[in-house]
Amino acid sequence: MGNFSKLFDFTLGLDGITLLFIILTASIFVLCSFITHDLDIGQKLKSCLNITVFFLGALLFIIFISLDLFLFYVCFETSLIPMFFMIGY
Repeated sequence: MGNFSKLFDFTLGLDGITLLFIILTASIFVLCSFITHDLDIGQKLKSCLNITVFFLGALLFIIFISLDLFLFYVCFETSLIPMFFMIGY
């Protein structure tokens, strides 16, 4: 079978501009979480929206700190799924 762990090897890194993007993303998602508490929607939809916002934030953090093109591509394309649900509903 060979070395299976080398197949999924990825690298993460942080520099000045990435740190700025992480801070801006974190502040925007904190504001989004405060705004979702004031929405007049059902509790079930509100909890789904919070989960979607959290998932999108986690994916954006990975996008900003990824140094591998493959990891960036996978996380970028995966971040379109929560955006679809947030915009569509």
